[in-house]
Formats: sequence, structure tokens, C-alpha cells
Amino acid sequence: MPDSTATIASTPAISSTPFATTSPPVYTLPKEVLVGKPVVLKGSYDASRMTRLTVMAEDKVALPVTMSAGTWQVDMPKGFSGAGARWFRVKGLDAAGKTVENRVFYITVSQDPLTIGQ
Repeated sequence: MPDSTATIASTPAISSTPFATTSPPVYTLPKEVLVGKPVVLKGSYDASRMTRLTVMAEDKVALPVTMSAGTWQVDMPKGFSGAGARWFRVKGLDAAGKTVENRVFYITVSQDPLTIGQ
């Protein structure tokens, strides 16, 4: 039986400013994702450093991101089409368009909702 939980991890931030003490983009939701169901990816970012974010699914598909007061969101009304490990890249850009943060987040997409509501 396939594992139905979504696991989320991230790579360390790649910052253009060594020893930076600012906050990189963070991914906060969802904790579990099911195949073919609407998904809203959410997170936060340091609005004092980043004026624009880009979100790319597996470095292939640009996802439309909405930013507001230090939070970001990607709406995926059709969700993911297949089960398995997925990842997406969130890049934070400054006012000059320079990448100041670059993070990769991993998520598992499952067929069976074994942990929803627990």
C-alpha cells in the first residue's frame, strides 16, 4: 500500500549574502496532498528584502504566485496529476531583480487519504 502522507522538507537556503540574518522564503502548508484534489501552497518571505517571488514546479513549470504582506500563495485548482515525490523552487528577488534567496521544497503526493483529519 503506498504511503499516503505528504512529507515536506527543504534544502538549506542559497543566499547571495553570506552569513545573512534575514528570513528566507518558507513553505508552511499543506502537510498532506492528494492526487487530483485542489491544492493551495502557502508560505512566507522577508518582504523587506524580496519584492518578487517566483515558484517553479520541478524547474519546468512556472506557477502563478500571489504575494501579500510577507506571505505567498500558489493556487492549483486541479492539484497534482500523479502520486509520487514532487518538488518546487521558490526564488526571492530584490528590487533590482537579483536573486537573494533560492529554496527547494519537497512534497509527497499520495493516492489514499490515510492521515487527513488526524
